[in-house]
Amino acid sequence: MASKKERVLRRIRIVIDVINVILSIAVVALTIYTFIDSKTRMGMFENIFYLGALINAITGIKHLISDKRLQGVAVMVFAVVLVAAGIFCARIVGGNL
Repeated sequence: MASKKERVLRRIRIVIDVINVILSIAVVALTIYTFIDSKTRMGMFENIFYLGALINAITGIKHLISDKRLQGVAVMVFAVVLVAAGIFCARIVGGNL
C-alpha cells in the first residue's frame, strides 16, 4: 500500500498535469489568434513566451518533486530562457517593459 506522502505527491502531479494541459491549450489558442492578424497583434508574442515559461516552470517543479533533479533543473533553465525571450520580444515589438 502506498504511503500517505506518495498519495499526496501523486495527486500533486495529477493537478500539475491538468494545469499544464489547460495552459498548453491556452498557448495554442493564443498563438492561432495572434497569427490570424500578426501585424496588429504583435504584442501578444511576449505573452506566448511567458505562458510557455510558466508551463516549463510548472513542469520543472513536477520533476523536482518526483526526484528527477537534473530534468527539473534543465526545464527550469529553459523557463528562464523563455522569460528572457519574452522580455526581448517586448522590447523589440512595443518598447514596453
